[in-house]
Amino acid sequence: MLGQPALWKALQRGFESGKAAHAFLLVGQRGSGKSTAARFLAAAALCRAAARPCGECESCRRVLSGTNPDLIEMKAPDTSKSGSIGVDEVRELTRELSEKPFGGGGRAVLVQGAHRMTPAAQNALLKTLEEPGAGTVFLLLAEQEEAMLPTIRSRCRLVRLGRLSLEEMRRGLLARGVPEAEAEALYDRSDGILGRALEIRGNEEVQKMEAFCASLLGGGGEKAMIARLYEAAKFEKPEQALFFDRLEALLRQELTRAERQGESYASPGFTSLALHSMMKEMLLAKKRLSSNVSFASAIEPLFWRLFGG
Repeated sequence: MLGQPALWKALQRGFESGKAAHAFLLVGQRGSGKSTAARFLAAAALCRAAARPCGECESCRRVLSGTNPDLIEMKAPDTSKSGSIGVDEVRELTRELSEKPFGGGGRAVLVQGAHRMTPAAQNALLKTLEEPGAGTVFLLLAEQEEAMLPTIRSRCRLVRLGRLSLEEMRRGLLARGVPEAEAEALYDRSDGILGRALEIRGNEEVQKMEAFCASLLGGGGEKAMIARLYEAAKFEKPEQALFFDRLEALLRQELTRAERQGESYASPGFTSLALHSMMKEMLLAKKRLSSNVSFASAIEPLFWRLFGG
C-alpha cells in the first residue's frame, strides 16, 4: 500500500487484535487506489494468520485474485440505464449474506461505486450495516463522500485516499515497469493519482482530451466557446468521464503552479481566484450531470466560466 503508512498499519493492527470496524467507507478519485485498498482490507478480514493479511495463505491469494467465495462484490448491473445500484441489488446481497460462509469464518462485502447507490438502496443497506453477521466486514467504495447518506457515513470508518508524493509515485511506477525518467511528468499529468498515471501513459485518447481541455483555457470569445461546447456535447459516456478527469488535472496543475510561484505566477488571464472558481463550477457540473441533466446542459455554465476567465 502506497501513501499513509501509519493508517494502514493501524488498520492492520485492528484486524489482528479483533477490534477492526465492521464497515469502511473508502473515498477517493477514480484511480486513487480504492479497489486495491479494499482488497487489502478484505484480505486482512478473511486471513487467519497472526499478521494479517499474510498474503500467502489460500484465503489471501484468493482475495487478491478475486476468487474467494467469502468476498462478495456488488456494483451497478450492466442493465442499469442510470448506472445506479438499486434496492434489488441490496436485496440480493442480503439473501447471499443469509447463507453460511464457505470458509466457516467471516465475509467481506465490497461495494464498487457506492456513490451510485440510490437513497432507497442505501436505506435498504442500513439495517444490514446496523446488524452485520458475525465476522462480516463491509467495504464501500465511493468517489464522493457527500453522495452517501449521513446515516451510512456515521456507521463506517472513513478512509480517504488522496494524492501520492512524487517519491511514492516514483516507487509505484517503478514497481509496475515504468521508467523512472517518466515519473515526474506522469505525476504532474495525473495529479499524483497512480491509477490515473498508468491509465494516461501513452494513451492517445487521453492526449487528445488533454489538448481539448487546454484549448478551453485559451479563450477565443463566444463563438469559440459555442464551437467547443458543441464538440463536447457529442461526447459519449467514457469521453464525458475522461473530460472531467483531464480538466480537473489541468486546473490542479495550474493551481499548484500558482501556489509555487506566488505573486510571480502568470497564466493566460487566470488568477488563483479564477482557477478556484473554475474548479468549483466543474464540481457543480458533475453534480448536475448526476441529477439526470444532459451532459451539454450540465457543462454549459462551466464553459462560460472557463471562457470568461
